[in-house]
Amino acid sequence: MILILTQSGGILILGKIDDEDIIILKGSRKAGRRKIMANQIVTVSIIGLGGRGGEAYGRYIAKLKDKFKITHVCDVNLVRLHKYGEAFEVPMENRYDEEDAFFAEKRSDVLFITTQDRM
Repeated sequence: MILILTQSGGILILGKIDDEDIIILKGSRKAGRRKIMANQIVTVSIIGLGGRGGEAYGRYIAKLKDKFKITHVCDVNLVRLHKYGEAFEVPMENRYDEEDAFFAEKRSDVLFITTQDRM
């Protein structure tokens, strides 16, 4: 079973129940809980496209095309932004080099925040 923190402070749970692949998005108390069957695609945004966001999590999620689609990316480094934007097939209009524009609205079901721990 895989647990991932989501943009709304909830948890994404991937696993099986009674031999059926499921994805459960368990949001904050206000958001409640919703179950997504395996045939539905979960949209993903990534902010920070370095070693974790681009290479580790991003490439792993990008391989799971039957479960996830990376729809938006954000990074201040334009080389990484376009490198991983191309690798993950993210349209140009969904690539952000400024966090304020990125956070102006909800972009996806799940957000990976993989920026540097310290600057």
